[in-house]
Amino acid sequence: MIRMHVMLTAAVALALLFGTGCKSKHIKTPSDFAQMEDPGYAFEYRAISSNEVVIGVQRKPNEPKGDADFWMNVWKDKYPPIKDYAYVADEKISTSAGLSGFLLEYTSEEEDGKYTLMVALFVKKKYIWILTAGGREDRVAEHRDTIIAAFKTFKP
Repeated sequence: MIRMHVMLTAAVALALLFGTGCKSKHIKTPSDFAQMEDPGYAFEYRAISSNEVVIGVQRKPNEPKGDADFWMNVWKDKYPPIKDYAYVADEKISTSAGLSGFLLEYTSEEEDGKYTLMVALFVKKKYIWILTAGGREDRVAEHRDTIIAAFKTFKP
């Protein structure tokens, strides 16, 4: 229960950091996830699996104007997106429509286990699109291929 509170607090913090959206669907919902009718403050889209892995889409203004490399380095080097999450790795990712970005991974060890946060960053004109997936490490690992496949369906 403490972990759920931390995740909800983190979601609110991310929402405040990245502004509000129009609540549109931007990725194909994986078959083992259910799309949330109300994705919550600042999310354009959110879906959850039966074992509590959450996928989300947010956007923020591309200010200062930077490309995907710039924003990847900001996320990688300047701060973990959520307190107590540590950077693990990054790799390039492209959508099926050819939009290039980066996939970053973070981990956190809590009293009740390890957690993983995956963050895909795409820059398109005026916006930075932030796709996230997170939950218990073993559960995210179970859905990893599905999450990446969903991220690749992203359309701004």
